[in-house]
Amino acid sequence: MTISAENVGSERVAVPSTWDMSLITGDSQYGEGYYSGGDEYRGGGISPGMVREGVVLSEVDESASSYELRIELTGDITASWTL
Repeated sequence: MTISAENVGSERVAVPSTWDMSLITGDSQYGEGYYSGGDEYRGGGISPGMVREGVVLSEVDESASSYELRIELTGDITASWTL
């Protein structure tokens, strides 16, 4: 999947790395897969107005029909999306 993170604030911020992401389907949780295609997503610091975008791969069970993407934003905040 291709994801992006945009800094809409006025100060430099750190965006999540792929280590902070997981795909969940049913009772299974999957982490990132190995990918080095040159357009892979990388977390880290970004300046105001900048966008960090790239590809994140994860191996998942082919029989699953939907997934939840969870991203740890800080130590106590987690965002999630149903895919």
